[in-house]
Amino acid sequence: MIMENRFNIRVYGLIFHKGNLLVSNEFRLGIHMTKFPGGGLIFGEGALDCLKRECRFT
Repeated sequence: MIMENRFNIRVYGLIFHKGNLLVSNEFRLGIHMTKFPGGGLIFGEGALDCLKRECRFT
């Protein structure tokens, strides 16, 4: 059996506005989750760049 050396780095931030904390409610893989803004780091990307990309509003 060959095991791949793979891992997933996640970056999350705390965003406060007027005393409120931003969270998102998601339903994935049959599970309800409440999460902070953020997500997966792309290979070669820095943590701050990842957080900026993940928190960008479109």
